[in-house]
Amino acid sequence: MPKPPNIHIDPAEIAARVKASRAFFRQCYDQAAETRGALLFYPLAQRRQRSQPLQAGPEQDAADFRAAFEEAQKHGFLELLIETSGDQLLRAPQKRKNKAIPTNAIIPALAARDPLSRKMIAATYQKVMSNQTFLKPDQVMGGLMRAQRNTCKIRVGEDEAGTGFLIGPRLVLTCWHVVQSLLDTVPGDPRPDHPGKEKEGSRGELRVEFDFFARAAPDGEESSCGVTESWLVAGSRAAPPEHLIDKNEHKRLAWPTEQQDLDRYLDFAVIELDAYAGLDRLYYDITSTAVKEPAGSVVVLQHPGNFPMRMTSGTFNVPEVVKTDFAAVASSSYRVLHDASTIAGSSGGLCLNYEMEPVAIHQAGLETTVTNGETSRESKVNVAIPLSVIVARAGAAIKDRIGDFKSSRCRLSNGRALIGRISLQEAVASARAGASKILVVQIGYDWQNNPPSQIGKTFSTEILMDSLNFAVDQVARVGAEKVKESAYNTAASLLEAVSPGLSAKLPTEEQLAENSQSTDLNDRIKKLASKVGDILDQVATRRKLWIVIDELDKHPLTEGSTRSFFDSLYPEIAARQNLRLVLIGLSDPDMPALQKVGPKKIDELKDHLGKVDIKNWVARRLEGIPISDDALTSFANIAVAIAERDEKPARSGAVGRVINEFFEPSFPRRTIV
Repeated sequence: MPKPPNIHIDPAEIAARVKASRAFFRQCYDQAAETRGALLFYPLAQRRQRSQPLQAGPEQDAADFRAAFEEAQKHGFLELLIETSGDQLLRAPQKRKNKAIPTNAIIPALAARDPLSRKMIAATYQKVMSNQTFLKPDQVMGGLMRAQRNTCKIRVGEDEAGTGFLIGPRLVLTCWHVVQSLLDTVPGDPRPDHPGKEKEGSRGELRVEFDFFARAAPDGEESSCGVTESWLVAGSRAAPPEHLIDKNEHKRLAWPTEQQDLDRYLDFAVIELDAYAGLDRLYYDITSTAVKEPAGSVVVLQHPGNFPMRMTSGTFNVPEVVKTDFAAVASSSYRVLHDASTIAGSSGGLCLNYEMEPVAIHQAGLETTVTNGETSRESKVNVAIPLSVIVARAGAAIKDRIGDFKSSRCRLSNGRALIGRISLQEAVASARAGASKILVVQIGYDWQNNPPSQIGKTFSTEILMDSLNFAVDQVARVGAEKVKESAYNTAASLLEAVSPGLSAKLPTEEQLAENSQSTDLNDRIKKLASKVGDILDQVATRRKLWIVIDELDKHPLTEGSTRSFFDSLYPEIAARQNLRLVLIGLSDPDMPALQKVGPKKIDELKDHLGKVDIKNWVARRLEGIPISDDALTSFANIAVAIAERDEKPARSGAVGRVINEFFEPSFPRRTIV
């Protein structure tokens, strides 16, 4: 074996090129010297000064640096010192005798221990190691904070089944095998990769938990939600039905045995939550924005086992030998290999590139034993599913379930804080798109059967008005006290609220009775409702007409002709393209006549705003600005504490004043009622 090259580093030469301060040089040198038993920098400098006194300044520093380099060379760590700290300690070499000295000609690298390799490797002070871009720290920090709030733990019963992340206001993407035990698959289903149907009672078994950074949420609030009745939006099985394994009896994942099955069975599931977590946490809109293909470095956020959230890093560019060992998977355009560490519970984990963009979903780990003659070796790799593949397969179903509602606002146009009321905003968007014609803002009664003074009842109308475009929308507001009399008077009041004098187009009660083929009162009321529908439809030829009836909790629709009139009016509204009806304060939204037209029911109003409401509002308000979960929690605690300073419950008005006066001082100081 040839001898290693005789490369000599001159301590005097490199001492003249030290650019670091004396204190920083000492720090770097002493850190290496302590591990080698060498003399530390200050004692070394004192010894040199006694033998060669010099005035403090550049000349003394250069002499002390040289003594330190000589000591490092004597104890065999000079090369290591320059390799690890050279770019921080030394200036680039200057030209000598009109000949440029290559910056890589001085320092031999210690990365290669084999003598034959040493003479082939040259070290520089810095080197671009790949085509990966240089990252902006604030971009990475902001991207990771968003990913943390976006990623969730998925529980099936008492088990921590896997991981998922938000791709819609209420949609979470995970692996199909994570929720497999809650699905019935039909063996004869003509759709080969169909994910199956939700089992009866599965809704109660499936929970999604966010902010699982510790054993409990830092503010004591539960950061979890359930799913809707029809929670499976789209998906694809992990393998053909005959290859599926009962997860309750086996720990290994079913895997396709044929190449064509690998390209068909994608092992993903999109599930729908019963809360708008994606609006509070800024979901990844993978269907409207083109997702990048997985390449280069990867970061995986996951919930391994029963541990809090973990993050691992690796690369999608696994070695060629690994690709050869798993050739079928590596050659599939429906999978990508990576080497970031994962364990059980990581399935469905969010895979980000180093620009903090979502590119894939972690699926599983593979391992095999490769035999070559009498020798064998183990090979293992992780597998992910590119998001572009999932979008191509299920993008239409995802868009359809999201509908017209993309984002919630945190402020009205006048600057007033809009905390919560997400379901109302979603309902208005749904109605504008024509998916719902009748909206119901529900209100409950207290234990004494009295309508409580709840937040947002009056505010609902203001939110509605602020959400509409009056170039294409017209609003008619009617107080419920005007509709408590007879059916005919109620009909006239509705028309007058739309436009003064419009009630003149109604036939008289006598004319209605004369034109009726029956003496039955209900028959005349149906004709009255039909006529009102026709008149309103004529008004709404150019703009959508929104009829808002407020205070129905104080003036409920009691039994009688008025109640019958509305029962007949609901289908008339639902049948016409440009008519909308908004009922605010209705205590009984499940009336049979109303249910027949499929109303959009809005969640029952809350008694007061709490820490979670404020925390989520701040997160939306500061969209694009990196802020930790602890900081959000702290602000929420402060806001509630200020609102409770008079020892009264944190009612909406108090919290609203805190937000509007302290957090939004540049806007008009108005309170939420």
